[in-house]
Amino acid sequence: MGLVSVTNRSNLDIPKIKCLISLESALKISRSLNLELRNYLEHAT
Repeated sequence: MGLVSVTNRSNLDIPKIKCLISLESALKISRSLNLELRNYLEHAT
């Protein structure tokens, strides 16, 4: 019984971890894009 609940729990945690990683990378990408956009606007004006 105990083993089954542990494996089920770890199986549920894997998608959560993947989701967190993708969220983190998406935030990093958006931050870098915002910086590039800001630099572009500063040079354009």
